[in-house]
Amino acid sequence: MTERIGAVVVTYHAPPASEATIEAVSSQVERLVVVDNGSDPTEQAWLRATAARYGAQVIANATNRGIAAALNQGVCRLADEGFAWVLLFDQDSRPVTDLVERLLGARASAPESDRPALVGANFFDPGKGEVQDPAALAGSEPLRRVESVITSGTLLSTEAYRLVGPFREDFFIDYVDLEYCFRLRRHGYGVAISRDVLMTHTLGAYRTRWLWRVPVRTSNHAAVRHYFITRNHLLVFRQQLWAQPRWALVSLCNRVRIMGLTLLLEPERRRKLGYIAAGVLDAIRARTDRNPLVDAVGPVEVSGARGQGSGWC
Repeated sequence: MTERIGAVVVTYHAPPASEATIEAVSSQVERLVVVDNGSDPTEQAWLRATAARYGAQVIANATNRGIAAALNQGVCRLADEGFAWVLLFDQDSRPVTDLVERLLGARASAPESDRPALVGANFFDPGKGEVQDPAALAGSEPLRRVESVITSGTLLSTEAYRLVGPFREDFFIDYVDLEYCFRLRRHGYGVAISRDVLMTHTLGAYRTRWLWRVPVRTSNHAAVRHYFITRNHLLVFRQQLWAQPRWALVSLCNRVRIMGLTLLLEPERRRKLGYIAAGVLDAIRARTDRNPLVDAVGPVEVSGARGQGSGWC
């Protein structure tokens, strides 16, 4: 019997260009669920009309609940309707027309007893001008086993999702994907990325600046993002320090380097330093109930889903 495949696209003040993503994804799956995080009534009306043109359902959240909560809403709906696989997408990722077919084909290339529960799409990042995983692209196999993949462009088994639990909603946005991949692997599930480049996706608003005549690229995230990046990275670091000490130490060194470049080269240095410091303090206290976006952009609804097992979806 053919396994049913659905998709979730998460939107936030979706621009008209996001229609291209909705169209491309809807044509490759049986059902598409668009989960919108707190767009205004005009934006949501446009989104509903757009989704209807492609036979997609819309879950409209009154407030911004974060990427993790939106993913959980969409995946749970599709899992409850009997879908075996769910394709996860951001509004600004652009897939090739046969992404699902090629992800399934790449997964099928692995031995049946060792097929991954999460398969990510390799992608080209126009901001960096680079392919995300050049090692996979250069490989001879359709799949490369990896520690983690980004959420957008991934095909997730709902069976694994039910057993491993939901995405961590208290993380809100950053490191949601990394934490989930590590959790899948702790439960014995494989994580892999495709060799082929199957979409375009931009990580940050990268700009090149010069440091002592050396070109340096920085991501230029909004100041408030540095709170979530810092706090959530340190929380994952603490989780993985003994399980994956090499990853933990390398990632910490990279994070310190990136923070240094951010504070040296990017604008709004004082604000970013304040959010970084707040993230460090909350990580030390293992505090995940604070959300600076409440003050930055209006009310934000955050639930406490931590992914502690089944029985929640």
